Amino acid sequence: MEFNVVTIRDMHEPDDALFPRVDPDNAPSLVATQDEDGAPARFVASGITVQALMQGGQRTLFSLSNVTIGAVVTDSRLAFGCGRYDKGGGWVGFGAGAVFALVANGVSKALAAQRRRGNALVGQIRYPWLVQVGGRTQQGWLDSEAVRVMLRRSPADGGELLAVTLTVDKSIDSQAIAHQIAQRAARWRLANDVVEPEEERALQAMASGPTPRQQAQGSAVYDFPSSYPASPATAAPRRARPASGSAVGQPESGSEDRR
Repeated sequence: MEFNVVTIRDMHEPDDALFPRVDPDNAPSLVATQDEDGAPARFVASGITVQALMQGGQRTLFSLSNVTIGAVVTDSRLAFGCGRYDKGGGWVGFGAGAVFALVANGVSKALAAQRRRGNALVGQIRYPWLVQVGGRTQQGWLDSEAVRVMLRRSPADGGELLAVTLTVDKSIDSQAIAHQIAQRAARWRLANDVVEPEEERALQAMASGPTPRQQAQGSAVYDFPSSYPASPATAAPRRARPASGSAVGQPESGSEDRR
């Protein structure tokens, strides 16, 4: 199955390089913590959309609105989860998502209740995968704040750019969330990846207090100098950063090329 960032997992499924483990007691995100998460920052979203960006257009792979999605910004990833995923509206899905869409649209409430026991819709973006992160500030009374992250699928999954948009309440500062994701991701890359001098300078600037690339309509965007396509091989650190003055190694054999 193609990697679309989100999936539905059972609480008994173990940790996975692509998807987080479900912890029913860790509300509202329902995402099990990991040692490398550190002290997470939390926020709540009301909707999520995943789009594949292709030359000449975009395709919506998944969309869910009017739900409660708990999100955590950790030292190693942005992760999120939703327990009552069958209660939302605006559900869009392809492939296996079509089965979930039947549940979400009320075809079988009994089945939905059964599925939801110990299950959650979850997803994560590991920091090596981040191509871009941004926050969009509301422009009017009817607008919502939104946090958007971009990553790339692996060549085996087609290699497209994926844009994941989390809609948040207008009382939440989406640009502040994007700022924190950018800083934590830059620090992770500096500590765990082998980077070229130019990349290192860009990441250090981002880690210490990034200046976003301003866009129209109240958006602030942080561009990463490089990233890895999403796959199990690229989810883990390449290697620890060497001490000052020591030789710089190469990414582990078998890891996918950066972009």
